[in-house]
Amino acid sequence: MLRELYVIYKLAKRRCQKVDDKDFSRYGGRGIEFRFESFSDFVSATGYRPSKKHTLDRINNNGHYEKGNLKWSTRREQMGNIERKNLRGCTPVGKKWQAQIEIEGKNIYIGLFDTELEASLAYMKKLEEIKP
Repeated sequence: MLRELYVIYKLAKRRCQKVDDKDFSRYGGRGIEFRFESFSDFVSATGYRPSKKHTLDRINNNGHYEKGNLKWSTRREQMGNIERKNLRGCTPVGKKWQAQIEIEGKNIYIGLFDTELEASLAYMKKLEEIKP
């Protein structure tokens, strides 16, 4: 059990810090940081994995791997997160990705981008501009 948890710790750290990791563009490449100094700090924050059906999940998808932003979720719960993410700023349009943001009930078009990552970054930049 502890060994599996250590593997999860190492993989999360790697996708945030190693440019050559296959998932870096979706984590470290988006500015997601791994903010644990040690494995024991990580375990203190996350607790033990409840079952093999649970995976590590960030509560705020744009937030860092840090205390207060992690929980154990089933794959089904995480799939629900993915559906909501696409509705919150990045929507596939043909082979492109559209970024838009809702402000006071109005959708504001940000742009059309080649990748989901570009659309997501544009969305986050716009969000920072309008919300202090």
